Amino acid sequence: MARSKQSATIDFRILTVAALILLALIVIGVRLWWVQVKLYAHYKGKIQGSSEVTVRVPSVRGEIRDRNGVVLVTNRQSYEVDFYLPELVSGYRKQYGAPPMVDYLRKSADGMLRETKEEDIVQMVDQTIIPRLEQLKVAEPYNSQRLRTHYRNNTLVPFIYREDLDFSTISKFAEKDLGLPGVQVNIRPVRKYVYNAMAAQILGYVGAPKDINKLPDIKDFNFYQPDVQGRTNIEYFLDDELRGKPGRRILKKDAKNHIEGEKELIQPT
Repeated sequence: MARSKQSATIDFRILTVAALILLALIVIGVRLWWVQVKLYAHYKGKIQGSSEVTVRVPSVRGEIRDRNGVVLVTNRQSYEVDFYLPELVSGYRKQYGAPPMVDYLRKSADGMLRETKEEDIVQMVDQTIIPRLEQLKVAEPYNSQRLRTHYRNNTLVPFIYREDLDFSTISKFAEKDLGLPGVQVNIRPVRKYVYNAMAAQILGYVGAPKDINKLPDIKDFNFYQPDVQGRTNIEYFLDDELRGKPGRRILKKDAKNHIEGEKELIQPT
């Protein structure tokens, strides 16, 4: 029995729609290949350039003087050796390749401990930094567990390796070019009471903030280094007036969350 013209027309329409759908799938497939394969480097570069993290740099606290202008409280310079861990890891990767890894238990979002891997920061320090410091005879033991904890929780905040260095030790660092990425000698202001305990009941003292989460600019930075706060008397009641303006360090991340380097540094005033 011969098929009707109406049935032949319906079959033609179905084939046309099927051909259009197939053509659309081919176009989509080609476009996906073009974006994900051919333009991979282009979009990866955009991701790297747009990802930034900010680190708060503590401010310098103001002086306290008497009515005659005599300085009662000021700041002294404390020399310290700091490890900038992202730069250290980046330097290790460029010189030696993939960094060593270590397993550890990390608490997940659901509160369960799960085994994960991270760069073995202790092994990298012991392999690249400590031998050079031993040559200069300025190496000192450090707490490896504290270094690991600092790397996991405060990666972008410098790890203080040594502080309150004397002049002879600072001279050794100044005379020799360490040539170590991520190792810097910095100056940190420390509160100094010129006449020691004199008028301590009036001047007061400073300390770390009691609750860092209540600080007004806590949400303005990815990593936060707080200022010291006045605890009693003048240091406490004039705390807002004595605080300086904090600085900001801006660092760039790549697509794998590796720190590429420092983009900008605004020092506190």
